[in-house]
Amino acid sequence: MTTAKRDGEAKAPKTGRGRRGSGTAALAAATAAIRREHIGRLLLVGFRVFEGEALARFETIGFSDLRLSHLALIRNLPPEGIRTSEIADLTGLTKQAVGQLATELEEFGYCERVPDPTDGRAKLLTFTVRGQELYAEIPKILTAIEAEFETVLGTSDMAALRRSLKKLALAHGSDKIG
Repeated sequence: MTTAKRDGEAKAPKTGRGRRGSGTAALAAATAAIRREHIGRLLLVGFRVFEGEALARFETIGFSDLRLSHLALIRNLPPEGIRTSEIADLTGLTKQAVGQLATELEEFGYCERVPDPTDGRAKLLTFTVRGQELYAEIPKILTAIEAEFETVLGTSDMAALRRSLKKLALAHGSDKIG
């Protein structure tokens, strides 16, 4: 498309790219590269790969009704039970979100709410028999996924990754690692 000048000559339409256009393109390219390669994104991608692999393995052994969002609750539910408000604190999810996930997992038969023996007003979320079956499979699945990661990274790099992630977590005050 062209536009006419007053004297009848045609000129190219403005594209918004003048002298600053090439600088803007370079900045966009540099920003895109940083956004793809920054450590936060790489950690997130690694986490998603791990979680996706866990979910796929759960599905193959009969736990096909689980979704990725359920794993946030399952990974923070100890065998002795816990209040949903505590899970919210551990995960950073809202109490409402944790309540919804708990309700879904109750409907699927993985957990139930029982009275808290230390506080008659409160409820603990605990595993049902089906949930205990799932819980028993978790170490096997996590170990298998880590073994695959180690195959890709090598033993030395896997150990270094584990040490580095622990060091970062501890440096930032996380007491959520064992």
